[in-house]
Amino acid sequence: MDGGVSAANVRDIMDAGANVFVAGSAIYGQDAAARTREFVKIFEEYKK
Repeated sequence: MDGGVSAANVRDIMDAGANVFVAGSAIYGQDAAARTREFVKIFEEYKK
């Protein structure tokens, strides 16, 4: 999935079946380390 991926909608995108994400501005538009941790946490919770 490329375009419009954010921490707010990535769960819905995963539910729709996507398993590859391009989240450029969602990560690099702000504090990249904090945003990366946020996405990693979402992915880990989703696996459960």
